[in-house]
Amino acid sequence: MTSTVSLLSFLLEGRLLLGYAAAFGAAALVGGAAGEAAVAAALTRGARARASGAVLALAALAGVGAAGSAALCGMQLLSDVRAREGLGFRSICSYT
Repeated sequence: MTSTVSLLSFLLEGRLLLGYAAAFGAAALVGGAAGEAAVAAALTRGARARASGAVLALAALAGVGAAGSAALCGMQLLSDVRAREGLGFRSICSYT
């Protein structure tokens, strides 16, 4: 989800470099496939009980990451609302 929002932000601002986007997309595709294959191989080697525990641990880790991201974005939003700034569309490069 985050990479999609970043891609759309760069696209809307006219800053998207298609060569870099294609290279990043290909690398992400290969990395995702390799990660999926590694997790699948690890789960098939272990017992079924360990496999379900590993899946739950991965899901919990993803949930913690999503909750942390939402909390940080919420804190930034509250800060912007209190300061009455940054409530509109702003360049993605202004965050650095």
